[in-house]
Amino acid sequence: MWLKERVSFQLPPRSMLGIMIRKFSLSRSALVALGAALLLAPVSSSFAAHKKRPVAAEAAPDGSKPQLLGTFDEWSAYVTTGKAKECYALATPKERKPKGLKRDDAHLFISVIPAQHIKNEFSVMMGLPLKDSADGATAQLGSRSFDLIAKGGNAWIKNVAEEDQVVETMKRSGKLEISVPLMKGSTEQDTYILTGFKQALERAQQECK
Repeated sequence: MWLKERVSFQLPPRSMLGIMIRKFSLSRSALVALGAALLLAPVSSSFAAHKKRPVAAEAAPDGSKPQLLGTFDEWSAYVTTGKAKECYALATPKERKPKGLKRDDAHLFISVIPAQHIKNEFSVMMGLPLKDSADGATAQLGSRSFDLIAKGGNAWIKNVAEEDQVVETMKRSGKLEISVPLMKGSTEQDTYILTGFKQALERAQQECK
């Protein structure tokens, strides 16, 4: 497993320490490598708007690189093999608001990491600093809304127990809208198209059984 960069945070009173440490322990090198590899994947309609130039996939500290397992409409499946195999279903947003806001590329991915007993970890890279608060941060799937908690430039499902519900709802939905307050007071809204999500996740799960 790649070296994790820990961040300090105030634990919600109902959360278990072990789960929350895992939730807020972000593998920064993994995200960079996956983001770079994403730009090398076959370009779907959602990727085209964000693909600026070819880049080499960055290796993790253990020398492993993300490998593309397959592209499924708006989504792709990746695997990394180092000390432990990790798989991801990953996509970039179709639409980003407010328009004209300077920021890095965004990615949403569902992680499958058998060695850590992780199967549906929901994570979002927003591409710029977020307000470190769960207030107003949501993942909207049709009429269902799930609270997010943000730290740095990333967000996770606030209630770990809801991750399976989120993933199952994503399989049946057409789009996912992420809304997160920014440090400067406005709100970033990213829209992900879910066509191909189910197939990409199934491929990731097949690889990381």
